[in-house]
Amino acid sequence: MARRRRRRASPSPMDAGQAAYLDTAPVELGDEDAAEDMGVEDDGDEEENNNSYGPGNSDVRQKLNPLDETEFQNRVGIAVQAAETYIDTLITPARVQAAEYYRAAPFGDEEAGRSQVVLSEVRDTIQSIMPSLMRIFTSGQRIVEYMPRTAEDVKIADQASDAINFVFNDMNPGFQILHSAFKDALLKKLGIVTWWAESEDRVIEKEFSGLLDEEITLFQQQNPGVEFLDIRAEQIIPPYQQTYTVRVRLVDQQRKYRVRALPPECFICDRRARDTDKFFDLVGYRDLVTVSELIEMGYNEEDILEHGSPGEDNLWIAQMEDFERNRGTYFPTDNDDPALRRVKYMRIYMRIDRDGDGIAELRCIECIGRDCFVLKDYVVDHAPFALFCPDPEPHAIFGHSIADVTMDLQRIKSHVLRATLDSLAQSIFPRTAVVEGQANIDDVLNKEVGSIIRMRQMGAVQDLSTPFVGQSAMPIIQYLDEIKAQRTGVTPASQGLDAELLQSTTASAVSAQISAAQERIEIIARTFAENGMRQLFRGLLKLITQHQDKPLLIRLRGEWMPIDPTTWDADMDCTVSVALGRGDDAQQMAFLTTVAQKQEQIIQTMGMDNPLVKLSQYQNTLAQIVRKAGYKNPDSFFSPISPEQEMQLAQAQAAAKANQKDPNQLLAEVEMAKAQAETYAKLQQLAIDRAQLQLDADLKRDQMEADIILKAAEIAAKGGQQVDWPSIIQMTRQPRPDVQSLAQSLIDNEKMANAQVLSQIGLQGQGGQQPQPQQQPMQQPQQPMAPAPMTPQ
Repeated sequence: MARRRRRRASPSPMDAGQAAYLDTAPVELGDEDAAEDMGVEDDGDEEENNNSYGPGNSDVRQKLNPLDETEFQNRVGIAVQAAETYIDTLITPARVQAAEYYRAAPFGDEEAGRSQVVLSEVRDTIQSIMPSLMRIFTSGQRIVEYMPRTAEDVKIADQASDAINFVFNDMNPGFQILHSAFKDALLKKLGIVTWWAESEDRVIEKEFSGLLDEEITLFQQQNPGVEFLDIRAEQIIPPYQQTYTVRVRLVDQQRKYRVRALPPECFICDRRARDTDKFFDLVGYRDLVTVSELIEMGYNEEDILEHGSPGEDNLWIAQMEDFERNRGTYFPTDNDDPALRRVKYMRIYMRIDRDGDGIAELRCIECIGRDCFVLKDYVVDHAPFALFCPDPEPHAIFGHSIADVTMDLQRIKSHVLRATLDSLAQSIFPRTAVVEGQANIDDVLNKEVGSIIRMRQMGAVQDLSTPFVGQSAMPIIQYLDEIKAQRTGVTPASQGLDAELLQSTTASAVSAQISAAQERIEIIARTFAENGMRQLFRGLLKLITQHQDKPLLIRLRGEWMPIDPTTWDADMDCTVSVALGRGDDAQQMAFLTTVAQKQEQIIQTMGMDNPLVKLSQYQNTLAQIVRKAGYKNPDSFFSPISPEQEMQLAQAQAAAKANQKDPNQLLAEVEMAKAQAETYAKLQQLAIDRAQLQLDADLKRDQMEADIILKAAEIAAKGGQQVDWPSIIQMTRQPRPDVQSLAQSLIDNEKMANAQVLSQIGLQGQGGQQPQPQQQPMQQPQQPMAPAPMTPQ
């Protein structure tokens, strides 16, 4: 049976953090060993129902009382002191050492007269990783995209993605924030980003002319805070209405959303914290701000001057990380001007039961000074901190940094290089042995080329030659580089600097080597995306939905447009658009081009309403190709397609497809049309041949008549005899049955063939008309003119 446990005095001293934890930490039922370790003893006389702090135990809940100001102040001060002690004594020394290695500071074991070179292995490794990380997160147009939870939220999620990316990249220096957070994470275990909302008052003065009395009254009602600076009467317009010129001053209150990368030493947390989402008792940040800034934030000046401890600058100098960052050149800036005095300001997010209901609420506590005087506290639903760690430790906030795994290599390589340089110096500049009293010491110490050394006997001065043995150390340096590559993934191949690898292997082998080296960097990027980036942009979405009470004006695709965040879902999930995957930009460009070609084939063969590829997906592929080419705005090349436009195009194509005939039917119709054209051409040729036959017959008949008349005329001319012209003309006009019958038979045969062909191709019965071959009209033979009778001369 579980029993209620009460605290007992611990015989061993404990720090303020342990005491604060024992005051607030719950003890699980049945864990007697843990209770004993924490200084809690069992009480067998108590009933089991008195142990619960749940909603059903009203007796115990009634015994809890709300915390008064003094007790609340004390608990906050103890918890903050414990968190600061944990950070300053355990975390800060390791980060200070990493910063010293980053700037290649001396190790402290240097010897005079020996090489004191220090390699910058930590800095070189971090600077090799940073370009890849920044390209991965900032190469796209959107850093994150929000995922709708229902089909109706698709448009809202798209608006939220555009708006949040605009707030991060345009309202705030997004690239600089990520660069600072990533560098802190790689160097000092943790990069911290926070965000908040603030109001900014902008004073605007405007002048209006030609206003009537009613218009001035309406303007004053619509703008309650307007201040009229000047009102001048103008001319009177019919029908006797006075107009005015008004000069006003307006205060436009704008909501600003700020994002900031915190210095690592400013962040504090309790030593048992696992994250900043749920499993923590206290997280927050501390900083030095001026009295003027605190008054501008809305705090009481008397409280600030009374509780803001003097000499905070001197206290902050004791913070080792800040001292290391400023190279020891930071001096106090407190002066006689009270407005410029610097005060320690803290914003703490702490779980504490202040109202006495048995449930520890998450409260935001803003306090100043060494004693943590509370200026304001209120209940919140989350702590606005995003944490970036390249190698997180499970169940802990602080993991490992790149500096942690390269500092020992920097020290070893530096000592190896020092010994190598010392060996080289001794071989080039050997030491000199002198027989005391047998040589002039001043001449020996003179290093001038060709100088004379005065000796009393030969051999009194000689060089102690030392061979160079530094070449034996080169394999050690190469081995250390291999160790670094295994730990960090940074190799000359991943940077494209290994000339031997590039020249002696195939392109596929080089690509595989580079891809394998980049896997460590990709896992760091994925860790940043799933932890810090997701926390950051989820928090920004909640921040805007809570504070934006009017449309937010953003610049999208070069145009300013209002977006209303009041309808957004603050719990939408977000997906970070990281450019992960194997291959460089050229390979990714080739892959995207292949995808675009496949999408084109699918759309052409299956239509825009196919279930495999949508037109918007094809537009996204083209946009990715444009971004890979280095252009930030793909909309200048390909216009985005809205779902409504895509639906309209699909419906139009479906309607056109419904009216379209079957391909086999179209082929049959084409073949039929081809046969009709060939048949009609044949009919036309037959008509031409028939007309030609008639013309040939007429021509021959005309020639015969001409020959007859010519022969008759010749006879008349030679013999002087009269020619019976009427008989000749009548003879020429007589029909020739053989020619006419032949022509008629050809015509009849042609008509029969035409009718048979037309019946075969189905042209008969269409409107009762048939295509007829063009017939040349028969020319009537002209009456031959009889020549005048000729008389003999």
